[in-house]
Amino acid sequence: MKSYKIFEHPSGDVAAIKEEWSWTAFLFGWIWALCHGVWPLALALLALGMLVAGIAKAIGGEGEATLGAIALFGFLNSIVLGSIGNWLRARWQIRKGYACMGSVEAGSAAAALKIHAADAKFGARRADSLRG
Repeated sequence: MKSYKIFEHPSGDVAAIKEEWSWTAFLFGWIWALCHGVWPLALALLALGMLVAGIAKAIGGEGEATLGAIALFGFLNSIVLGSIGNWLRARWQIRKGYACMGSVEAGSAAAALKIHAADAKFGARRADSLRG
């Protein structure tokens, strides 16, 4: 079981974001960010990667050192993004107007959303029964 944070938008849209390491962010970097709608992060990662490649080429020329610098940057970038990618995604949801509704333990994001929906439904029924 994994822990998922549940985010709700005033429009009714609901999202579940895992609260741990992200293998997809680690493996796919800026593509992961773009697919999850965190386009400022995707653009920043692309720009930073091009900057590092340009600096490495200007300093080291065409040799193995340039390739090593680019590979090292890519690896470090992947580790950082895998570690904090889901946190960055959660922050982006909040900036878009979503509210964090709490955490749910579930096997997948879809299961977390189902558990949250059932909790919300149970809470509504309970509130109705308390009204009379």
